[in-house]
Amino acid sequence: MNETSIQQAIDEFKQTIYSYIHHPSLQAYTGTPVLNENHLFYLLLPFFNEEQWTEEHHESAVTAAIVSTALYEHEKIREQGGISIKQQVIVLAGDFYSGRYYEVLSHRGNFDMIRALSAAIVKRCEQQIQVYERQPRTLQEWLHAMMTVESEHITQFYTNYQFTNYRALAEQSLLYLRLQSELIAYETNEASLLLTRMLELEGVTTTTLQQQLVALEAQIEQTIAQSSMDPMLKKLLAARIHANKVALTPLMKEV
Repeated sequence: MNETSIQQAIDEFKQTIYSYIHHPSLQAYTGTPVLNENHLFYLLLPFFNEEQWTEEHHESAVTAAIVSTALYEHEKIREQGGISIKQQVIVLAGDFYSGRYYEVLSHRGNFDMIRALSAAIVKRCEQQIQVYERQPRTLQEWLHAMMTVESEHITQFYTNYQFTNYRALAEQSLLYLRLQSELIAYETNEASLLLTRMLELEGVTTTTLQQQLVALEAQIEQTIAQSSMDPMLKKLLAARIHANKVALTPLMKEV
């Protein structure tokens, strides 16, 4: 697939997701749900590489994206003062999206995917809770937490459908893109608590994290080179990193 056809597939995927979670009353308060195009790209990566891709695969990928959107809605709420009506509706929106993923999969009897996404939610939330615990952690542990937050719903989807050969690439690339966007956000005081916890570590500076980006880029290049993916897709994957694209989901200070 070329870049144009890939973007078209992502746009169509996005519209399908919106059709599953559209609710006029909720969106009057919360706006259009935020979808991270980097996440959508990696959910569709096996499809782009012409793996067997059935209606079940596509629907399961949709539900994985819905889970990510639901968790993002919950992350919008800040623990500052009372909860406004808009914040209450945002919580309801996250609950609604969570219910939709379960409803879609249970209707199909796809309990394996329900278990996979439930595990992803638990692992992601466990990592996010750590930012409030103030327990001693290393930089590598915080980077692993960031990677889990960004990619766990995708890697659980891969595991459920035996697409595990894409796991390392998704984890490395999504961590790279998130860390890159965090460093950009840091310049305007908009970085998340995850980045804040990293910078609280003795000896860790933004230069340290830039060095981590350089190391991650080298890992990604090696993973791409060693993969058996289509050569055109390899070039597009490398271009997504080299173009210095950042994650499209706005960063929340609480995450």
